Amino acid sequence: MKKIIVIITLILVLVVSFSGCLNSKEEFASAPVKLDKEVQNKLIKENYQFSYQLFKTISNNDREKNVAISPLSVSTVLTMIYNGANGETKTALAETLGLQGLTLAEVNNYYEKLQAQFSKPNQKVELKFANSIWTDDNLELKEEFMDNMDKYYQGQAFQTDFSKSSAVAEVNNWIAEETQGKIPDMIDSLTGVKMMLINALYFKADWQTQFPKSNTRQELFTTGSGQEKQVAMMGQQNKFNYYQDKNLKLLELPYSNQRLAMYIVLANKEIKFNSWLKDITPQQLQDKMNKLSAEEVKVALPKFKLSYGSKELNGVLTKMGLGILFNGGDLSKIAPQVTLGAIEHKTVLEVNEEGSEAAGATDAKMPTARPPGAIKEFNANHPFLFIIKDKKTANILFMGQIVNPKL
Repeated sequence: MKKIIVIITLILVLVVSFSGCLNSKEEFASAPVKLDKEVQNKLIKENYQFSYQLFKTISNNDREKNVAISPLSVSTVLTMIYNGANGETKTALAETLGLQGLTLAEVNNYYEKLQAQFSKPNQKVELKFANSIWTDDNLELKEEFMDNMDKYYQGQAFQTDFSKSSAVAEVNNWIAEETQGKIPDMIDSLTGVKMMLINALYFKADWQTQFPKSNTRQELFTTGSGQEKQVAMMGQQNKFNYYQDKNLKLLELPYSNQRLAMYIVLANKEIKFNSWLKDITPQQLQDKMNKLSAEEVKVALPKFKLSYGSKELNGVLTKMGLGILFNGGDLSKIAPQVTLGAIEHKTVLEVNEEGSEAAGATDAKMPTARPPGAIKEFNANHPFLFIIKDKKTANILFMGQIVNPKL
């Protein structure tokens, strides 16, 4: 049996403008910046803070929905925009992303190295970043901005006539290809649009310890609204990193490359999920992750599949201090008279079982004798928070909540 998780996320930035034609792009000649440990640690810390704040703001808007976002995709796109921002707009982006005190070269170099690490071929995990810049035939972009997008963000540049209906198909075809066909029709109109920045992130991986299909059975799940639903609940017992206190349980499920892992945070059933989520801080959650230790754990986890999207993240980002970005923000380093129309986001997440009994050698070990009380119980039969994190860089790739696996 195989346990596979597939996640696709897409960030789309729509820009309106009123100018000429695209500049030809020359090779960017700046020397690469070597990041010191202090800079890396600051960016990792600030990315973690941003990730958690972004998720909490979205979750507060969609309390009764399953949510899945990629904070790393959102921060990547905002950092791309940061390259073209000026004045108060640049200051607002720096404050929200935690970039104060860093040079633009340090920020760009960090994201270049980060994406390069994730893009290395790996037979066990498929993780693919893709950035693209789409411009209307009539838009002239600043050469330095285009150079930075090419050098640091590997941004593919496309130029087309947005007034033609075929332009929508061109953009959608690129998105579909980069997301393995999981997001086929993101765009329905390009009316009034002069430029788009698109970040697509595709992730597919097996669990290191797979769930035997024979263990999956129908069990009750209490939803966020208090209803009981029959769901397909997977099960296994094995050694996992685990933490428990009076309010919650925390489980680490590593993927097959052992570098990436999903962390499932399960508040006690008598605690209201939304209230708990509102109160817990990023530092408190990190402190609990630091206390994980290997335990024998009996795990029950529902299968789930969701497609979560927001046509506009404008409102969410405005609450996080970026209102100026959508109200005449200064993006003059991208192009003259350019303004930001909308930031759209979509994530498709699927957790499923595939394969045959031939993979049975990787099934969980079921011990016949254990001291009383030695086996921990982790039964995700009520709403939970999940985080997919890179253990090497501590960056959060995905974050979400499951309040009803049947939605």
